[in-house]
Amino acid sequence: MYVRDLGAGPTVLLLHGTPSPSADWLPVAERLATRYRVLVPDLPGYGESPPPETADYEAVDEQIAAMLDSHGGRELRAIAGFSSGAYRAFEMVLRKRVTADLIIGLGAFVTFDNEARELRRQLSDRIDADPSYYYGDDMRAFLREVMLSPTWRDAHPEDMERVLAWLQVTTPGPIAAEARAMASLADLRPELPGLRTRVYLRVGAADPVCPPSTSDEICRLVPRATMDVVPGCGHTLFIEDGPGTVEAIAREIEA
Repeated sequence: MYVRDLGAGPTVLLLHGTPSPSADWLPVAERLATRYRVLVPDLPGYGESPPPETADYEAVDEQIAAMLDSHGGRELRAIAGFSSGAYRAFEMVLRKRVTADLIIGLGAFVTFDNEARELRRQLSDRIDADPSYYYGDDMRAFLREVMLSPTWRDAHPEDMERVLAWLQVTTPGPIAAEARAMASLADLRPELPGLRTRVYLRVGAADPVCPPSTSDEICRLVPRATMDVVPGCGHTLFIEDGPGTVEAIAREIEA
């Protein structure tokens, strides 16, 4: 597994989403690297990392844990994730693959409803039947609809092109396998009341994928959780709230 390894000190692990590039975390990593060792992996099937034998979430989590074993160990100052990366952060702590002082979620979720699961099954089937579907108009339209707020999308067409370029950070096979795995993700909500790790969530007020109500439910279940709702922003806070999100993450890690 390819991983960017920056700085020195207590370890912070930053996990990208589906599909999104690990490079979106670099402004955060560079901000933190003055005080922390920051690990930014390309998850299996993305960027410089080869595809996994299985995209099952717990199997990939084991690969991440093995990577940590060779990069200073599994005791973390913080584990942070964007979207599906946030689910993975919660899962890794709850399954005791890592210990962390803090979990950070951007546009986080810890379960899917039946409709969301079925959409991912259908996506997996379509890509398996026709790999070119992944690069086609339907996928591009989906990213246009959900990743940026309409106001930002209209004012910053260059950022929409940046999001559409996410389709190039992986290939159809890994995405189909990951979509299939996501359709059967465990519901983590029953385990959250027993979570003793501190949690910080940040979400865009106009996020249609993981709206503020999703983060609010997580906060009500976790004993030590706080959240910030960013006015006017959509799902991709790296783009619409870049400096604010970098500083908020640094503030929480340094607290």
